[in-house]
Amino acid sequence: MDHHTLDILEFHKIREILATYATSSLGKSMARSILPDTDIHRIEIWQRQITELKRLMGDGRLPLGGIRDVRPFLEEIKDTGSVLSCEVLLEIHSTLQAARNIKGYLADLDDSYPNLTRLGSRIGSFKDIEQAIYSSIDMSGNIKNNATPELHSIRSEIEVKRARIKSKLQSLIRSQRMGKYLQGGTITIRKGRSVIPVKVGFRDNVPGIVRDQSDSGETLFVEPAAVTPAADALQHLLQEEKQEMFRILQQLTEKIRGRLDQIAQTLEILSIVDLIHAKACFSVDFDMSEPAMNPEGKIDIKRARHPLLMYERGWGRRPVGVPQNQVEMDSDSVVPIDVRLGEDFDTLIVTGPNTGGKTVALKTVGLLSLMAQTGLHIPASSGSILAVFRDVLADIGDEQSLQQNLSTFSSHLSQIVRILRQVDHRTLVLLDELGTGTDPQEGAALGTAIIDFLYRKGARAIATTHLNALKTYAHAHPRIENASVEFDMETLQPTYHLMIGAFGSSNALAIARRLGLPEEVTSRASELVKGEDARVEDLVNALQQIKSQLEKEREGLSHAKEESLELKRQYEAMIQALQEREKGLAKLVAPEADDQDAEPVPVTFDSLQKGDKVKIQSLDAVGEVIGKMPDKNRLVVLTNMMKVEVRPEDLEMVSKK
Repeated sequence: MDHHTLDILEFHKIREILATYATSSLGKSMARSILPDTDIHRIEIWQRQITELKRLMGDGRLPLGGIRDVRPFLEEIKDTGSVLSCEVLLEIHSTLQAARNIKGYLADLDDSYPNLTRLGSRIGSFKDIEQAIYSSIDMSGNIKNNATPELHSIRSEIEVKRARIKSKLQSLIRSQRMGKYLQGGTITIRKGRSVIPVKVGFRDNVPGIVRDQSDSGETLFVEPAAVTPAADALQHLLQEEKQEMFRILQQLTEKIRGRLDQIAQTLEILSIVDLIHAKACFSVDFDMSEPAMNPEGKIDIKRARHPLLMYERGWGRRPVGVPQNQVEMDSDSVVPIDVRLGEDFDTLIVTGPNTGGKTVALKTVGLLSLMAQTGLHIPASSGSILAVFRDVLADIGDEQSLQQNLSTFSSHLSQIVRILRQVDHRTLVLLDELGTGTDPQEGAALGTAIIDFLYRKGARAIATTHLNALKTYAHAHPRIENASVEFDMETLQPTYHLMIGAFGSSNALAIARRLGLPEEVTSRASELVKGEDARVEDLVNALQQIKSQLEKEREGLSHAKEESLELKRQYEAMIQALQEREKGLAKLVAPEADDQDAEPVPVTFDSLQKGDKVKIQSLDAVGEVIGKMPDKNRLVVLTNMMKVEVRPEDLEMVSKK
């Protein structure tokens, strides 16, 4: 995917927002590295994973606590003889335990969560490693006494030795003969040895080894000769303890080293699960939905919003623990738009005044396309459609290159040259302010030629412009359509609604008049507008008004259609219920008719009388004859509390009165 487009559409900001929803450093790292894909099968799986998890989150979120990024430590022991520390082993234990919890959680899901259960099945089981670490290391990061019988025995001897040394030293301190030589009555540890503080002037009165000296030089820390043999034995035991602890850590490391590939795969799956969870939270907070993807270049997004504008208005920005619905959001200022492309037209020319939302519409389509191809839901209504493009190529905004000292026109043209070299039928092209920055006539000719080139290449393209020539070209071309961002001439404010099928005006003169520019200036400007341009401008304004009215009528018809469809569904459900009820009544009234292979009894108008039980074949319902209409050769049958006029040939005899 084109990195220039990713930059100007600010896709990196989407990744950063997504990363805030991840619960682990693994998920955050993956969120910051995701990119659009071009494999529709893979994209659809990613989308469905989010949809499944959103549904699952209604019953509570995934147990994602405890995941740690232990990949550097696994890499460290891959090819060397290094041994993992207690602290690292605890992090690995926490991660494997989290993996087991997630695997169990996903394994308990029913068949309506196929993508999540498939993902969970790829998480490894490491109960033996978990148990080995748990049995050997406590939660403070210390090796347990009972990690091995050897360690337990060594530490027991150590305690005995320490107790004996302490007892002997306390006995010396309490003796009257020794007390006058000491600086205090406290046993201290110096360089790993138990010592007593001796006044420097009485060094010769206390047999033993000086292990240390105070900073002032007035105190010597002496290990009395009486405890030296025991102290030496203790040091030997401590060395044995150290060797045994190293052996325990070595064994635990070997257990992990033997399953590095499986653990690495599980870490990858945990990263993906955390990423899906982040995507699902993102989708919930920004009111997103799963789009339908297609490889034919068809786009039909309904009520689409620009996610970064939503974020600026407060969406998704809340303190930890505060529900999204309790955060004040300025949602009205992010006006949703409807955009379609690739069905009845392949290129859309968007026109309208400055600050009217043309560029935002362009960026919305581009960014939502990138999001969908990354496996994200999009901030648009359910039922929206997006295409899988090989590339999205864009020239948007003022991208003047200071290094190359290019003019705005040259800068835009340089980007367009790059785009035209890459474009094909699998490409979405977004061009902002096409044909501007130079002579209007030449700019219009160049813009028309560029649009024509993109069409012949089979690309899907959306371009914004102010040039009338491009509007009229689109109006005349069967596969190119105009669109306009609506502008309220009463308030001189854009509404930001995108109206497909209408071409908009820059409204420069009208705006100038409303803002108070002298009439003689605006009149003169009107005279200077070329005749053809003036006619186009008038046509644009007229069509704009017609389009606005039609849009309002279309919305009304749409609501009416929805109501009619709902009534139809209710009616069909009532008919179905009545038919089922009739079947039950028929069995009660004529149990002898249970034989479905029996020949139906033919009836005629004259053979039927009031009170006869009959079956209406077209309705598959049983009723009673309550009247006859000789002039119409029809009978009146009461069924399900309804009177029905029926031809005799549509009836079967059930029973005579």
